Amino acid sequence: MQETKTLKKKLLYEVSYIRPFVIFLLVFIHSFSHIKYIEIDSHNVELLSVYQWMIDFIRGFRIETIAFVAGYVFSYQTNDLNKRSSFWSFVKKKNLRLIVPMLFFSPIYYFIFIYKAETFSFDTFIIEVLSGSGHLWFLPMLFWCFLFIWIIDYYKLVSAWMFLILAILTLIPVFDLPLGFSRLPQFLFYVYSGYCLWINKQRLLNCTQSNGVIVILVIGYIALVFLENLFITGWNLYLDFIWRHSIILVKACIGILALYSIVYRYTNRQGFQPSEMVIAASGICYGVYVFHQFILKFLYTYTNIYVIFGDVLTPWVGFTITLFLSIVLTKIVLKTNFGRFFIG
Repeated sequence: MQETKTLKKKLLYEVSYIRPFVIFLLVFIHSFSHIKYIEIDSHNVELLSVYQWMIDFIRGFRIETIAFVAGYVFSYQTNDLNKRSSFWSFVKKKNLRLIVPMLFFSPIYYFIFIYKAETFSFDTFIIEVLSGSGHLWFLPMLFWCFLFIWIIDYYKLVSAWMFLILAILTLIPVFDLPLGFSRLPQFLFYVYSGYCLWINKQRLLNCTQSNGVIVILVIGYIALVFLENLFITGWNLYLDFIWRHSIILVKACIGILALYSIVYRYTNRQGFQPSEMVIAASGICYGVYVFHQFILKFLYTYTNIYVIFGDVLTPWVGFTITLFLSIVLTKIVLKTNFGRFFIG
């Protein structure tokens, strides 16, 4: 019992609450947006407009928040706990954590959902697997983010200029590159933001902990969702890209800041006692992330779920089944050495 209490003191409660919430949103959004994989009479099913608006309101910061949390925790470990390691030791650790699981699950995903004998190419297969098939693209991208943030930490490259440079990089179109490099400029900014926020946490929280500021952040986020959906293209290919991604960047930052401020305020109030269920949920997030799309895409691709439930109920049923089976499968797999190695 004493061991459990000691462990809890080492936890960042805000992270323990944010992480499962964001994974919950991820499964929820995919359950709705991935309905497009369902084919009826050789036509892909379209999502109801009311569901599309719902997704637009909650999709603007969920993946970005995962990247933000990665930088936030890394900053806590290096700056507060002084858990620094050599570069190659760090590479090995992140390789085992991110790349090895990706290399195991990516070929499985490829052959279940992507492989077509008539168009199969070994070169394309290798690139697809190394880049992370399906939702697994996030793992190699995060691997590179960690290497860059190690360098930033090692050389103390924390400045407003670095923040500005990385923000600008998110607005520059990048060619389709393998191995997770295409999305690296977009997400490195959020990892760096998490890293910096831990260092400047108290200063920022002094500005964002009032009810008024949180309300303004929420209203600002909602306004940007509408602005993004009202966005009119046609100026110029690059100007369109920069303007849209500027909206996405600001929207994600506001969403992350609002969520972080609300959760931090909740978990640091006087007399706060962390929920055992939430702490446990935080421990299975990796597994739920890995398994959920296998289950969801199987439901939408190989079953008659849409024929049975129709366009109104199918996303809700898909979400319920996927979340439940992802949790159960993760808990079962984590009981094995194999599971603890890959998703522990």
